[in-house]
Amino acid sequence: MIISVQNQKGGVGKTTLAIHLAYCVNQLGNTVALIDADPQSSICDWAQLRAQKKLPQPFPIFQAKNTAKFQEEFRQIAKQYHHIILDTPPQVENVARSCLQVADLVVIPVQPSPLDIWASDRIVHLVTQAMTQKPTLQYTFVINRRTPNTVVGREVFKALQSLQYPFTQTIIGNRVIFPQSLSQGQVVLETEPNGIAANEIRALTKELLSF
Repeated sequence: MIISVQNQKGGVGKTTLAIHLAYCVNQLGNTVALIDADPQSSICDWAQLRAQKKLPQPFPIFQAKNTAKFQEEFRQIAKQYHHIILDTPPQVENVARSCLQVADLVVIPVQPSPLDIWASDRIVHLVTQAMTQKPTLQYTFVINRRTPNTVVGREVFKALQSLQYPFTQTIIGNRVIFPQSLSQGQVVLETEPNGIAANEIRALTKELLSF
C-alpha cells in the first residue's frame, strides 16, 4: 500500500505522523520505505540525528529531489517494498498532485479545530479531482494533536460529519512525548513502547492498513 500523508495547510503534524507510521509498519513485519518529498527535509534531519546517536535505521528514507521526475523515481522505489509512506509539503500543488497520482490512500492530518478542517477544502478538492482519473484512490482524515476532554475536541467530529468527510476512529493525542522522542532521533514506540502515544500509533497504523 502507498500512503501519502498530505494537507495543504502547514503545522498539522504530517512529518511526525509519517515517521511514526513508517516505524510501526516496519514493526508489524512489513518492508517499508519513507519518502521525504518536503523541501524542508525534516525527515532526513531526523535520520541524520539518529545516525549520529548510532541508532539503527529501521527503514530506508529517500528524498524526492527532482519533482519533475518524481513519479518515475517513485515507481522504481515502490517495486522494492510492501508499503510506502510519503511525507509531503504544504502549499506545493505540483508535488501534491504527483503524490496523489501514485497513492492508494491519502491520510489528511488535522488538528481538532473546525477552522483547520474548513481550511482542508483545498486538499479535498485535489483528492476528488485525482479520484476522477483514479477511482480506487481513497482518503481519510486523522484527528491529530487532540487535547482530551475539551469542547473543541468534541466539536471536530461534528465539523467532519457536517462536511461528510471520512475520518479514522483512532485519534492521536497532543502529547509532549512526540516532539521529545523526535528530538532524540527516536519515536514514541522506542522511548515509551507501552505508553498511550505508542498505543495510539499502533491502533492508527492497523486501521490505515485495513483500507
